[in-house]
Amino acid sequence: MTLNYTSGPLSLAATTHQYKVDGSTTSNEISTTEFQAYSARYAVSSSLAVNALYAKNKTTGLNGTQSGKNDVTQVGAAYTMGKTVLVAQYGEGEGEGTAGASRRDRKGYQLGAIYNLSKRTNVYGIYGSQEAKYVDAASSGTAGTKEKASGYAVGLRHSF
Repeated sequence: MTLNYTSGPLSLAATTHQYKVDGSTTSNEISTTEFQAYSARYAVSSSLAVNALYAKNKTTGLNGTQSGKNDVTQVGAAYTMGKTVLVAQYGEGEGEGTAGASRRDRKGYQLGAIYNLSKRTNVYGIYGSQEAKYVDAASSGTAGTKEKASGYAVGLRHSF
């Protein structure tokens, strides 16, 4: 379910959903993921818009045992110059596997540009980088271990 509200330059949204997956053909173990997100966008001018997002999810397995949880906060801006839109986003979050274990802090950013070829077609180039730092010992790392990842996307988008 999603609720949207817009008044002048301000847009707000809240969404929640839940999905269930039967992960085993023999035990009928159902995992459930609950997701909530809240966002705001404000058009400062006809060229500049800022946005913020808070989202969280939690996955539980058999008997309600937590198998994953994430909280994330993100802020960003978009600046339009003619047919070009420059975008920037920064986010931080926390995650964990089973309750109290495999905890990690994350932070990352994205920078990019979108060029509108027409009303429904654009080309884009985006670069992003993320770092995760383990807070406690986990099967995939030890406390203080950092993992870094970065990448880019270039493409052509057309809306039908």
